[in-house]
Amino acid sequence: MRLLGLMNTYPPTGRGGYAEICADVMEGLAGRGHSVTLLTCRPGGNPPVADEVHGVAVRRELDSV
Repeated sequence: MRLLGLMNTYPPTGRGGYAEICADVMEGLAGRGHSVTLLTCRPGGNPPVADEVHGVAVRRELDSV
């Protein structure tokens, strides 16, 4: 299954809360063989970046507001 998630930052900078729960779920689904992609904000207005964290494809393409 292909899944897309949206978050402000990934991996989460804080401990606990919605961001941590979302990260745990996405990483768990990726660990079970699903194709998981997270769309998140670019740090400091830098150019878009794509990488992989804990088996989750991360695309930093959104502008932070």
